[in-house]
Amino acid sequence: MMHASVLRYFREVAERGSIRKAADALYVASSAVNRQILKLEDEIGVPLFERLPTGVRLTSAGKRLLRHVRDTLNDFERVRSEIDDLRGLKTGSVRIACLIGLLAEFLPRQVVDFHRLYPGVNFQLSSCGPEQANEEVAAGRADIGINFTDVIYGGFTLLAEAPAPQGALVAAGHPLASQDRVSLMDCAGYPLILWSEAGPLTPYLRSALKANDLDATPRALCDSLEAMKHLLRANMGVALFSRFGFESDIAAGEIAHIPFSEPFLADRRVGVFVPANRKLAIGPAMFVEHLCTAFADIAKTDQGS
Repeated sequence: MMHASVLRYFREVAERGSIRKAADALYVASSAVNRQILKLEDEIGVPLFERLPTGVRLTSAGKRLLRHVRDTLNDFERVRSEIDDLRGLKTGSVRIACLIGLLAEFLPRQVVDFHRLYPGVNFQLSSCGPEQANEEVAAGRADIGINFTDVIYGGFTLLAEAPAPQGALVAAGHPLASQDRVSLMDCAGYPLILWSEAGPLTPYLRSALKANDLDATPRALCDSLEAMKHLLRANMGVALFSRFGFESDIAAGEIAHIPFSEPFLADRRVGVFVPANRKLAIGPAMFVEHLCTAFADIAKTDQGS
């Protein structure tokens, strides 16, 4: 596609709100990006950006063009990947927006297994919160999302799902480690290690505490799984999370995961989703099949346990 470069330049500037930031992401000079944007505006005949002291902002015409550019570039990548596949190159790229827990251990294992079969395929793995994962896929910045199934909105197709019971994570010697189930209130009786103030389980915990006139200040707030693991192994408190991201520590007997007794937390699930109105390129489509098989294996293991 002859204009693919200028369209990529336009998309990067629009999404980053800055010519300099777009140039850094594209590994080209800011002046080169600016020239291409000016040339595109001249060809179209209207300004696409408002120039501001802190960066740039899309005009109404720019917003309309951005929707077209995203669709065009996605179609181009899909067709190019299909042509490469026909030539037997097995090349392509796969962009995935994934919850941090599954990105820690589960997803890298799937990438390694897939790479053994298709070594020419490249990956971009992004750690996202539940809302952000939806946005990344909807905007075309990710081909595949891995997210909680209860936050996947319209416009997406859920291809596979597996249990992801939320629970308490504690050191093997912690008093809660021997329990089959625990409640949020059980956890509130111990120092807490929370996944930042914006963690997906924090609102549930606060509601439970408020209903019982309790206030709990966390012993630690983390936005790193490795930091959380270190604190847990040192028996510094209770973390609220799923098993994903802690599989190795649980298997080694260093950390225990006890599911919550609250059904709305114990029954939570994660899934693989894609845009409903956009056909995947060959590489992402093949990796989705691989992911669906892995999710089916998780579901079988859970049923057998």
